Amino acid sequence: MRFLRGAGEAEDRAHAGVVVVKDDYIETPFGRVNLPLEKVLDIMCELGFEEVLVYSDGAREELFEVVEWETPRSVIEKLKRSGRSKKCGAIAMFVGFVRELNEGRRVIRLEYERNDELYKKKLEELKKRVESYPGVEGVEIFHRIGKVGAGEDIVYVAVMGRGRKDVWKAIVDAVEGMKKELPVWKKEVFEGGEEWL
Repeated sequence: MRFLRGAGEAEDRAHAGVVVVKDDYIETPFGRVNLPLEKVLDIMCELGFEEVLVYSDGAREELFEVVEWETPRSVIEKLKRSGRSKKCGAIAMFVGFVRELNEGRRVIRLEYERNDELYKKKLEELKKRVESYPGVEGVEIFHRIGKVGAGEDIVYVAVMGRGRKDVWKAIVDAVEGMKKELPVWKKEVFEGGEEWL
């Protein structure tokens, strides 16, 4: 799901869901809610919204770094909706999340940055390579960018195959390829400091 910020991006977006963030609640297509923006995006993603336009009255400005959003379910549904799923019977999934303790330090959050153009190129190369494995019919990879708090999900990697034996090596290679090949940089913010890893 694409997450769009502000009225300047609203042109030709009549099909997008609209969210208005207020100081103490959020207006959504399904009513007024008192939930964190991340939870609202989870719900809208799982309801099938492809794009969400977010307006703000100035509250929670730090959340507006996000430009893409997925949930484990939305990633799996993308694979199942593909035309190639009819001959499949297995999906393997990896979920990476922010650990609360790392090397004895209490982690507050991780901050991710990427080179968008190079990221998209490398992501497509990785997906095509893994999709070329025998029996593999689809690959989806989602990596959050921006601030991600302790305990929150960072990455979803899913591989769809004709059977369970087709997805085991492919999911491992997709996860390792994501870690080694995608141009994503991480800063760990912990109690008492921060460090680029």
